[in-house]
Amino acid sequence: MSNETRHALKVIRDYLAGENEAVQYCLEFMADLVTQGASGITGGIQAGSVPANDVVSDPTAEVFEFNASPPGSPTGSLSLNLKNGQVTASWPINGISIDVLGEVRCVESISGPPSDRFLFVIEDPSSGFYVLSTTNI
Repeated sequence: MSNETRHALKVIRDYLAGENEAVQYCLEFMADLVTQGASGITGGIQAGSVPANDVVSDPTAEVFEFNASPPGSPTGSLSLNLKNGQVTASWPINGISIDVLGEVRCVESISGPPSDRFLFVIEDPSSGFYVLSTTNI
């Protein structure tokens, strides 16, 4: 794990452990948009405490699909291990379950007022990559 990724995860952990609101996030699939649809989830991880195992989660993420509206009100989930960077996420699109399992790699960070923001990449060797963006609110 790079020093930049380790630093980003520590900043997120410290923020979630404090008396703050939440860390908002957006996780989306980026690939060949000609042959594959792009979708993702957005949500927030409540601040106030971090579990002893350092895994924070959002079980009620909102699903979105580029250039379309998913039927109904589907929800997804996201879990992030703030110690080792493992992320798991899943959501339904058109009857298919999208499942993400990988390690985040911080590729960009913006620190300072009004909030800290991070951009992570999760590689998917079979078809592209996922982008996870976070911001403290």
